[in-house]
Amino acid sequence: MDTTVRSNSGVHLGQRISDLSKVLRTARQKEQEGDGTLKGIRAKRSRYTTNAWAKTSISKEPETLLLAKHQKLKHLAAELPTLVDSLTQDYHEYEKSLISLKTSGESDKAEKEMWQQLYKQHKREKEEVLKRKLELEIELDAKKMEIEQLTTKLEEKNDEIDGLAYLNRHLLTKELLSNQELQDARKELIVGLQQKRLNNSEGDFGLKIIGEIDDEPFLKICRLRYAPANADTKAAQLCSEWQEKLKNSKWHPFKIVRFHGENQEVVDEDDRELKNLKRKWGEEVYNAVTTALEELNEHNPSGRYVFYELWNFEANRKATMQEVINHIFKDQRSSAPAYDRDQQVKGTQKPSFHPESGSAEE
Repeated sequence: MDTTVRSNSGVHLGQRISDLSKVLRTARQKEQEGDGTLKGIRAKRSRYTTNAWAKTSISKEPETLLLAKHQKLKHLAAELPTLVDSLTQDYHEYEKSLISLKTSGESDKAEKEMWQQLYKQHKREKEEVLKRKLELEIELDAKKMEIEQLTTKLEEKNDEIDGLAYLNRHLLTKELLSNQELQDARKELIVGLQQKRLNNSEGDFGLKIIGEIDDEPFLKICRLRYAPANADTKAAQLCSEWQEKLKNSKWHPFKIVRFHGENQEVVDEDDRELKNLKRKWGEEVYNAVTTALEELNEHNPSGRYVFYELWNFEANRKATMQEVINHIFKDQRSSAPAYDRDQQVKGTQKPSFHPESGSAEE
């Protein structure tokens, strides 16, 4: 609207300048006409100067009026160029303002379009944010439900774990009691076999003194090096010295080696004392000492003192309680009187207990 008003004002200003130019041209024409008229009057006056009748008949009033009009027109003609120049300058300045306003209007239009685009973009981004917010709220609700379900399951699992932990403690207690009973029974069985002097390797099962050095290699080497009267005494003395040395827990002639992906502790062949033993007394004595040392390190590493153990001489390992009990019952059957064996064959014997099944048999 402001642009339209200014445009109309510019048209009126141009029209006014055009009108003033026409007036200026008209004034100049009239000035020229007035100059001609004035000259004509003056010529007439000069012709009638000598004529007294002419002097009295020609009036000076028209000349005075024409002079006044002529001066007024000259003054107006003098002012008109200045006024036209001023109006022309104002018109040019207005044209510049109009051009500037037009440019400003175009800039405002571009800025308006830019703001409209920014508004649309902002509106679109806002819609996307709201949409994403709704999606996240839905996802959050789903996660909350999932967490609640997992919490419920976790509580159920905790209850189950508590029950299993209680059961495990109960079973562990029973296992400890059973192991203690088994160890007590094993000790009693060892004591009973000691009383029967079943501490040899003539049968498949018996007692073995773990960590005891075999004196046979010592006797053999001493009988070769010493007189018969002193050989046995020297062998017993030498074997006893090394037996005492094995009890020293500070002496630890072992090393760690990697075997089949696992760490194993074996005798260190580079140990100084063992090397001296092998060099001085030979391979058999060395093997007897290292065998006893390995047994103590495996079965009693903390104390390193000898002890009795139920042994399976055939398999060269510790015997289980079931193996020993079966062996004892087998010996009892084989040593039973002939009458009892006949009754067993006829099926009239007393019930016998089988440790494998844990039941009695008629």
